[in-house]
Amino acid sequence: MFSLVMKDYYIDRSVLVGMLVLPILGMGFILEFTYFLLIGSIIISLFYSDSKTKIEVFNTSLPITSLAIVKGRYLFILLLAIFLLVFQWGIALIFDFTLNISSPYHYQWEDLIIILSVVLGMTAVLVPLFYLFKSLYLALTIQFLLLLTFSITVFEVVFQVQDGWIYFDNQTILLPPFIREIMPFQGLPVIAVIAASSYYLSIHLSSRLLQKRLR
Repeated sequence: MFSLVMKDYYIDRSVLVGMLVLPILGMGFILEFTYFLLIGSIIISLFYSDSKTKIEVFNTSLPITSLAIVKGRYLFILLLAIFLLVFQWGIALIFDFTLNISSPYHYQWEDLIIILSVVLGMTAVLVPLFYLFKSLYLALTIQFLLLLTFSITVFEVVFQVQDGWIYFDNQTILLPPFIREIMPFQGLPVIAVIAASSYYLSIHLSSRLLQKRLR
């Protein structure tokens, strides 16, 4: 499993290292927007590399199962999401305490749980599309429409539009208020369990889709 995770790193390491600049440049905007843009871009880059190099064909020639291949990809995305979230949080602390610059909103521990839960849910929904459709661009189009719909819903729930304008700054946090609004009676453990369960089921769904596609 570790070898499969490292395979994703080595294939896209130049892109991954380059994208570490984005959290720093994004300090002037909404932290979550920058974070999810980064996660989404990396996921797209991983599957684009797969499509370009035909790595799936090579993987099937190895003595490993499709489930192991998919688990490696999901685990890599999760580890990367955790690393980038901690990295972004650390950059915000540096801006605030070292450079004495007004930094964006600092994530609280509840925010971290909710954001990681959303990452699990997003991965559970979006990644199987890459295994379902042979066309990378069709999968990306569907993902874009889903993310656009989700983003519009979040803004409508969190913000009150005044005189046709929405006012926010880099101190704004979106997802925790949105989650609490749509799930007012659910605690953080329930949200985390639902997200983890969706993530687990998605792994097995993607494995079956990959098996079917490679037959």
